[in-house]
Amino acid sequence: MLPPMATITRLLLVVISLVTALTACQRRSFPTVTIYESPTHFVRLEVDPRAANGQGYSHPVDIDAGTMASVLSGVLVQEPPRYREWFPKSDETSRHRAFSEAEVQFLAPLLSKGLQKATPEEIVTFYQTVRDGAVSRRVTSGGVFIRGDLMHVVLSNYRASSTYSADVGTPDLQDDRLAPMKPIAPQTEQLDFVPARALVQLERSGILTWLERHSREVVIRFRDVPQAIPAPPLQPQ
Repeated sequence: MLPPMATITRLLLVVISLVTALTACQRRSFPTVTIYESPTHFVRLEVDPRAANGQGYSHPVDIDAGTMASVLSGVLVQEPPRYREWFPKSDETSRHRAFSEAEVQFLAPLLSKGLQKATPEEIVTFYQTVRDGAVSRRVTSGGVFIRGDLMHVVLSNYRASSTYSADVGTPDLQDDRLAPMKPIAPQTEQLDFVPARALVQLERSGILTWLERHSREVVIRFRDVPQAIPAPPLQPQ
C-alpha cells in the first residue's frame, strides 16, 4: 500500500529543509585578507569551504586589470517582465550591464590584485552599497574565482534592498557586509554575457544543484574576451 500523498509531500519538504540548511553551512566563507575597504565598498579574500572538496581554485593567478575590466563590462542583467512593469527604470533597458563604467574602473584593479594574492582555497569577494531613501540601501555583492582557463563571476546580490525581510513586520538584523556571497533578498534577474562565444553554459541536474542556484553565476573563457582599455590604477581616497 502506497503512503498518502500528504505524507510523501511532508517527507519531501523535510528533506529539502535539511539539505538547504546543510548547503548553507557548507557554503559559508570566511574573510582572510582585505584588499580594499571603506564604509560603502570592500574587496576581500575569503576562504571557500567548497574549494576543499576538489583540488582548489587556480590561484594565485596573474590577470591584468584590463582583462578584468573587459569581463566585468560583459556581464549583463536580464530583468523579468513583471519587474520592469512594476519598477520601471527610465535610464536602463531590460537587458543592461551589471556594472557601470565607474564600477568597472573601480573594481577591476582590486579584483585583479585579489586574484594575484589568493590561495587555492580562497575566492575574491566584493561588496558595494548605495543609499536608497532614509533607511534603506541597495547592495551589490558577489565573488570571483578562477578554475583552469575559466573565470567564475558570482553576483549574489544585484541592487538588493538591505531592509528586505521574508516575514512582514519582522526587522532584518543580518549584517550584509559579513556575507557578500549570500543573497539578502530574492533575486529574480538572470545573468548573461557578451560576447556570447566566451560564455560557458553550465550543466545542472539533481536536487542539490537546484537548491544551490540561489547564487547566480556566469562562467567565462576570459582569454576569449576582447581586451578593453586598461583600467587606471586606483586613486587613494
